[in-house]
Amino acid sequence: MVLGAIVGCGAVFAVIYFVISPVLSSWKANVSQTKEIHAELDDIREVIRSRPDIIQQIDGVQETIKQLSKHISLPQLGNYLLEMEETIRVCSSIDDMDVEINDIMDNDVLTLPGKENTFKVYRVRVTAIAGLHDLVKFFDHIETSCSYVSVSGLTILPSQEDPEHHHISFIVGWLIWSDLEKRPAFLLEANE
Repeated sequence: MVLGAIVGCGAVFAVIYFVISPVLSSWKANVSQTKEIHAELDDIREVIRSRPDIIQQIDGVQETIKQLSKHISLPQLGNYLLEMEETIRVCSSIDDMDVEINDIMDNDVLTLPGKENTFKVYRVRVTAIAGLHDLVKFFDHIETSCSYVSVSGLTILPSQEDPEHHHISFIVGWLIWSDLEKRPAFLLEANE
């Protein structure tokens, strides 16, 4: 009987150690995996529920980018100077200002700092003759004609013949795309 009790205890121990213990540890692992999968499913369901809102936000952002990109110059006949010269000349003739544009010529192209150089600044040098009040109005018209334009490098020299008007030289810079082919796909589709 004692031997039978020892064998019985050994059998119970073997069943517990080799059968029940692995089943319990496997069950615990499955329970924790199930909880993780349920949490991931809840996150995925939340993303799926918010999809219409996200699509609406993306459409809104794309529309804003389309509107803003209208102010970023594109080359005409392979050159930016034509559009910029026309814009500057139109701005000088608004409000019957007394601004005489002598010359508009290429200056340089600046690469903006940053890892992703999506934009550059195309700059032209403008020489003109104008009075100071008309010059301020002229600059205002240039800056309101395009959101992404800047006036810099201003030089004013007095005129001996006409003290009311001055010889003026300045640089006008426009934002342009670094690579026209790397514009966002929805902008390329819109232009086509």
